[in-house]
Amino acid sequence: MGLYLFPEYCEPELAGCVVPDNLPSELDMKWDFAELSNIPMTGDATKGTAEKGRMMVEALVESVVRCVKELDKKDWDYTTTGSLQKLR
Repeated sequence: MGLYLFPEYCEPELAGCVVPDNLPSELDMKWDFAELSNIPMTGDATKGTAEKGRMMVEALVESVVRCVKELDKKDWDYTTTGSLQKLR
């Protein structure tokens, strides 16, 4: 997304590729970047383009807009219905 949003600060020639390759295939693990790499990213940054960044930005903005509109319809009440029943 950086190449799309602020290309003047990007140095694609320095892009790296850090993809964890030592996890069991059935494991979905969340991690702190510092556990995997000495650079602040994972994945293959060498494949990044401004066009891919634009598509990601548009997808994320659309998702956030949908969420905000849905929460607006509920007056931002996202209380779990099950917890309300338990309190009564």
